[in-house]
Amino acid sequence: MALEDVFLTGGLALVVSIVFAILGILASALLLWLTTKMFKTKDTSFKTAFAIAVITGVASYLIYFIPFVGFILSIAVSIGLGLALIIKKYGVRPGLAIAIWVVWAVLSFIAAGIIGAIFAVIFAGALLAGGGAAILA
Repeated sequence: MALEDVFLTGGLALVVSIVFAILGILASALLLWLTTKMFKTKDTSFKTAFAIAVITGVASYLIYFIPFVGFILSIAVSIGLGLALIIKKYGVRPGLAIAIWVVWAVLSFIAAGIIGAIFAVIFAGALLAGGGAAILA
C-alpha cells in the first residue's frame, strides 16, 4: 500500500488517533502516579496507576464511538470507573478518591492540551515543509 493510499483511506487518521491515545494513557498514568504520591496513598506504584489509566482510557475510548451519546457516556464512564478503581486499588475513602480524581483529571486535561499542541506544531511544520517543497519543484 502506497503512502498516498493511507492518506486517502483515512488510515493515517486512525494511526494518529491510536498513537495519541497511547501517549495520553501513558501521560495519564504518570499523572495519576504523581497524584497518588502527592496524596500519600498506601500504594504509590506506577503499575497500579498504569492499570487504572489503561482500563479507564480504553473503556472511555471505545464508548466514545457510540453514535449520538458516546461523548457524554465516555465522560460518565471515565468518572465512575476512575473513582471506583481509585477506591478499590488504593483503598481510600470516597472523599479522598474524589480529590485524587479531580487533581488527576485537571493534570490530564493540561497534559492533553500540551500533547495536542505538540502534535499540531509537528503537523503544521510537516504541511508547511511539504507545501514549500512543492512550490520549489
